[in-house]
Amino acid sequence: MTSPEPAPFRRAFVDGPFGQIHAWVTPPVAGKPPLVLFHPSPYSGAYFHALMSIMAPGRQLIALDIPGFGASAPPPGAIALEDYAGALSQALKGLVPAEPQFDVMGFHTGAMIAVEVAVQEPERVRRLVVAGLPFQEREARAAAFAPMARSPSLAEDGGHLMTYWNIIARARSEGVSLCQAQRKFAAAMAALPHGWRAYEALSRYPAEARIPRVRQPVRLLLINEALRPRTLAAAPLFPCAELVELSNLNRDAFDVAPEIIARVTQDFLDKETHHD
Repeated sequence: MTSPEPAPFRRAFVDGPFGQIHAWVTPPVAGKPPLVLFHPSPYSGAYFHALMSIMAPGRQLIALDIPGFGASAPPPGAIALEDYAGALSQALKGLVPAEPQFDVMGFHTGAMIAVEVAVQEPERVRRLVVAGLPFQEREARAAAFAPMARSPSLAEDGGHLMTYWNIIARARSEGVSLCQAQRKFAAAMAALPHGWRAYEALSRYPAEARIPRVRQPVRLLLINEALRPRTLAAAPLFPCAELVELSNLNRDAFDVAPEIIARVTQDFLDKETHHD
């Protein structure tokens, strides 16, 4: 029996304002800016392992664990989404100090963090690819995030764990193995004590004011999942955005169709434009 190919990524830890930040990193590729990946809640940078394995030969990829998720230290209490983004930007200065620019990609919570990183780092962020943008207008924001923006109740018999298992494993899409679901469940459990704070930060984030400040070219991926309508609602706010229809993919697209995500991402990042 032949040994499986080694994974193309390694672990890295860098100092951040709340403690160490963990990342999965592939080797640098000359002439190509790195692609930085921001994961959805309540997971970790490992969410992108399949995508990284496909794209790694063509460019460096860096999947960060948002503070409080994966192996990244949590913030000491409630912080603003701008602070999450600032902490990750600081980490990137340690991970890619020699790179003048990088691209960013995010899904769900990670999509909004990608937006904020682009606003905070207009000279360093070159392009954005986002999917499942959790955009809510100001008057609807608090109510929309209220169910998730609170500390979860823990049951003595562990019954609360079934809520997560049912969402992640039992309701998984066709093509997602039980082993894949178990890995995602484990990541969600690691974030359980404090991951809700990211939703609380989203509930206070003035997205309608921040998105128009994104001056970089943006590609919005329209996946057939819960936040597709919110992504469409946010699209007109971007000064320079294009939509890519991926309605044949669902919420588990990064697990079951990473090659499609890789193709539309690579195409955009390699495209020649006059915006750069």
